[in-house]
Amino acid sequence: MRVLLLICLLGTALPFFANSLQAPVKSSWTLAQNELSSAFDPFIDYGEFQDNVTEEENINFFRNGRSLTLSLRGGYEAVTLNMRQIYGDAPFMGGSISFFLDLHFALQVSGTFPAGHYDSLLNTTSRFVHYGIDLKYYFNRQYLTKEVDFINPYFTFGPFWINIKSRIPTNSNPPVIPITQTPSVTSPSTTSPSSNLNTSSEERLSLQSFKAAGIKAGLGIEIPFIKQSFIGAEISYLYTILEHENQDLSNLNLPPPNYNPNQNLMNRLLFPNRPQVEGYRFFGDLVNMVILFGVNF
Repeated sequence: MRVLLLICLLGTALPFFANSLQAPVKSSWTLAQNELSSAFDPFIDYGEFQDNVTEEENINFFRNGRSLTLSLRGGYEAVTLNMRQIYGDAPFMGGSISFFLDLHFALQVSGTFPAGHYDSLLNTTSRFVHYGIDLKYYFNRQYLTKEVDFINPYFTFGPFWINIKSRIPTNSNPPVIPITQTPSVTSPSTTSPSSNLNTSSEERLSLQSFKAAGIKAGLGIEIPFIKQSFIGAEISYLYTILEHENQDLSNLNLPPPNYNPNQNLMNRLLFPNRPQVEGYRFFGDLVNMVILFGVNF
């Protein structure tokens, strides 16, 4: 009887000893929480990479790179060669938005507000508006969350389109010679000489538009400023065909020149005197010197 009771107690206690000797097993949910490398990553799983280097660069770009940049641009737009004698220089304002393709390349869309270039041929102001699509290459990798370089140089290249609008004053009425009358014969219904002068000097503005395309190339730098913002500088050359380029201007019916012999250097750049157009052909492009402020996202 005692032997039977001892056998029953041993049979009941053996499963507990066996369970205590086994190593503890964690659930699959706990393993997924502890092992970060095996967790699902949408940028790695189901990806098609050619090699490990490409895979690492793509993961690094999505995790640490910037994807979007908004910037305000302003500066000085100069005209080159002897075309500067027709169009003066001008300050300008504009903006741009950049979409980053990886840590080195970005696609930029930029545009400028109308910049007033003085037209010495017509004694008026021409409005220059240009916009373009640029491919930007950064020599340093463009990180947003780590390893931010103090100076980020870049190269930009791409097409642009320019629109030049000139306001040409035209007389609305033919010249009228005022009639001088003595006060003794003047009646209330008679038109006075001053009214004839006002009528003859009425002017309208005729809008003339010129459109062209070109190629832009430039160099620039960006310096990190506060948090995700930066300041920078850029110089770019805009190769295009401006109005009156490679034309014989000797047969144009131009208004009298607005000549000012006492001009300082800045006025000569902004408001040039009309050149001698007989026998000359004019060539030139644009150079933009830009200061910019941008924000990264």
